[in-house]
Amino acid sequence: MITCHIEADFDALASVVAAHRLYPDAKVFFPGSQEKALRDFTEAGHLPPLPVIGARALDPSAIRRIIVVDTRRPDRIGALGEIAARPGVEVHVYDHHPPGPDDLHGAVDVSRPVGANTTLMLHLLGERGIDIRPEEATVYLLGLYQETGCLTYAGTTPEDAEAAALCLRGGADLEIVARFLPRDLAAEQVAILDDLLRTAARVDVHGVSVHVAQASSDVYVEGLGDLASRAATILPARAFFALVRMEDRIFVVGRAREPAVDCAAILGRLGGGGHRAAAAATVKGLTLIEARDRLLEALRAKVAPAARARDCMHAPVVTVDACVPIADAAGRLGEGPIDVLPVMRKDRVVGLIERGTVERALHHGLGRTPVEEYMTGEFLSFSPDDPVDALERAMAEGHQRLAPILEGGRLVGVVTRGDLVGLAREAEEREMLPSQAAEEGDAALPRGRRRSVRGMMRERLPGPIVDLLRALGEAAEEIGMRAYAVGGFVRDLLLGEEDYDLDIVVEGDAIRFAEAFAARAGGRLRRHEMFGTAVIALPHRPDLPGGEGEFRIDVATARRESYAHPGALPTVERSSLKRDLYRRDFTINTLAIRLDPAAFGELLDFFGGQRDLKDRQIRVLHALSFVEDPTRAFRALRFEGRFHFRPGKFTERLLRRAAAHLDAVSGPRILNELLPILEEPRAAAILRRLDEFGLLPALHQSLHVDEACERRLDRAAEAISWFRLLYTGESIVPWIPLWLALTARLPEADAGALEARLGIRGRTAEKLAAARKGTREVPRALKLLAEGKALPPSAVVRALGAMAVEGLLWLMAQEPAESLRRAISRHLVLWRHIRPALSGRDVIALGVPEGPAVGEVLRDLRDARLDGLVSSREEEEARLRARRVDRAGNPR
Repeated sequence: MITCHIEADFDALASVVAAHRLYPDAKVFFPGSQEKALRDFTEAGHLPPLPVIGARALDPSAIRRIIVVDTRRPDRIGALGEIAARPGVEVHVYDHHPPGPDDLHGAVDVSRPVGANTTLMLHLLGERGIDIRPEEATVYLLGLYQETGCLTYAGTTPEDAEAAALCLRGGADLEIVARFLPRDLAAEQVAILDDLLRTAARVDVHGVSVHVAQASSDVYVEGLGDLASRAATILPARAFFALVRMEDRIFVVGRAREPAVDCAAILGRLGGGGHRAAAAATVKGLTLIEARDRLLEALRAKVAPAARARDCMHAPVVTVDACVPIADAAGRLGEGPIDVLPVMRKDRVVGLIERGTVERALHHGLGRTPVEEYMTGEFLSFSPDDPVDALERAMAEGHQRLAPILEGGRLVGVVTRGDLVGLAREAEEREMLPSQAAEEGDAALPRGRRRSVRGMMRERLPGPIVDLLRALGEAAEEIGMRAYAVGGFVRDLLLGEEDYDLDIVVEGDAIRFAEAFAARAGGRLRRHEMFGTAVIALPHRPDLPGGEGEFRIDVATARRESYAHPGALPTVERSSLKRDLYRRDFTINTLAIRLDPAAFGELLDFFGGQRDLKDRQIRVLHALSFVEDPTRAFRALRFEGRFHFRPGKFTERLLRRAAAHLDAVSGPRILNELLPILEEPRAAAILRRLDEFGLLPALHQSLHVDEACERRLDRAAEAISWFRLLYTGESIVPWIPLWLALTARLPEADAGALEARLGIRGRTAEKLAAARKGTREVPRALKLLAEGKALPPSAVVRALGAMAVEGLLWLMAQEPAESLRRAISRHLVLWRHIRPALSGRDVIALGVPEGPAVGEVLRDLRDARLDGLVSSREEEEARLRARRVDRAGNPR
């Protein structure tokens, strides 16, 4: 005889069907009633043939073996419970619930902690080589989905997902599954759910938060387990218990994601059972209030007291004084196993310093620097009675490896992340399936640090960019690598900014990957073997953004970097994605998106970049970030100005020391950070902040941004914007006018020396020098124009003709006289483009001898055109002939 529990659900039904494949000669007996959905499913003709017998046909004396599925409790199988206890009756049990004290013990006893009992049965069918029939596959999938909440409940295991895939391969009909799987709530279910949400109250049980709710119904309402799961999700609650009075009894359902709450043990005291994460009980003869009191007694008896900070803290604590040299901190770190020291000033904790920071500081020759210079001044502290889960959440969000435990402001101990991980691991091992315990890795990201942004990519990126990212992921997978989009592209995607500069990091060999993708996409490749990077240049495609030029993709090998001394170029070695991201400048630039087909669009956040984007904050990843690369300070303030972010307090303190290390950085590297700042819309505000942090005076002691300098910068930016709106197609170097505005107060020799230090040479240096000379030597004739005396256009052109466009824009920006600014603008727009109709050859043909005289004649003809004296070729020829007559001494 095959049987299951009273009030059979789809998981029980599916287990019965599978059991009949294992025991084809057995009969089937359903004790009690079935869920309405099961009855509808059977009446619709979807149930495979089963030899079901009713209670009247049951002959207890004929039963020799009972096969029990989806339960092991004798009181849950109706009349067969007593028969199973008789001598001579063999019992076989197949159940996924945890064992209890009153369980049946079978000659065959198969138990496995999986999400659905159907999963266990399918595993047995596979071991016996029994194929799944399509009509059975549909029942199995219904059982799996109902019991695991479509694979979303906390108790779901990888085996459940594999079993679902097996059902789909076996021909499960998803249309039938969708029709009979309970989804939409009936009116009476909505009423109960509403009551549960309205009455839910938080109860503190030994420091563990549990929600308890209650509801009533005059009729029996199905699906209470689903309603409890929905309520727990909506609240949200890590532990939730619902008491619902229906007809003459009270149903109690528990759902828990909190390791300290074992639903099966708690409701076992009320005569129920189930799993740690989900259980149920039925109580008779009590009122709701009495049942609630019984539940609270069970909670107090079975909920493990929450661990407190005092339960896992270390004491006494190794500390270091804020004023001692960092070299002394290195010695203190050797006195204990902890890698973070509390920093003390008298008897108060004022900061933390990590072993990695100390070692790096020593490597850079900073051993005599006081500890307080590089300690972290922002930290979280706790009291001995704070619950461990509060420490865990706060330390994870704050990226803090050690928490000082203070009592009355006095340091009494410390708790490390390792302590919390150890406690969490113990709790997980108590509730985790054996297979999960073996497979769980330390590298797994917590929930919230890993989420899909695929929909966001479709909404915010052009389709061709999304397709290109998919192709990059597929190309990496084909050669056994994994590719990620990283850095500014990901940051700007989350901020809603337009950015199509693709930076791809590859776990593997980036150059080999770039070669494969370039060959596949028909692109060109530029390799940088020393750094393991490459640039792929795709041929122009109208569907890709970026104009008519090639579309570039930067590719890098996931790597770690070390610095021989402050400001040095890094030494590179291959590493993992996480280590690669850790070497970057700020947390907001450490976000990555997986591109492999299996998880395309999954966002990875190892260092809290999402939180800092939300908080509009710029944070470095370690205390020596600006020591190892002082140019990051320029970048931090550029991001501050562009995104209206602010540096975190610790980062701001480190920023104020960055200028001291600029001498070790090459000029071109500094220039590479300055130029993007000059092209920012808020360049003047950013440069003022650079001045505030001492970064500009570190380049030249007289380089400051006061109000007058800000006005010059703003006017230069306006002049550049005006010129761009002309749409002349003429290429200019837009930062030159801004640089001239910034350095306007420097003596010419000092400005030239600074530009040489930054590596500004060649044609650019010539433009800067010419612009300074032009603004200094504007002829007196133009000054007369500025004083209100009109000058012919030819005089303006002769004065300004040698200046480059950038110099003219700077001159226009810094000139206070409106008349002169108007003359410069007319020169830029019109006058400088005017040429005589006659060419040099024409002039020679008309009798002017070769040599300087030709140029002089052409300039005269241009001036005549500018001043409106000639307007055609014929008039130019007549002017030339008249000029020759004059030269001969004859009257005109």
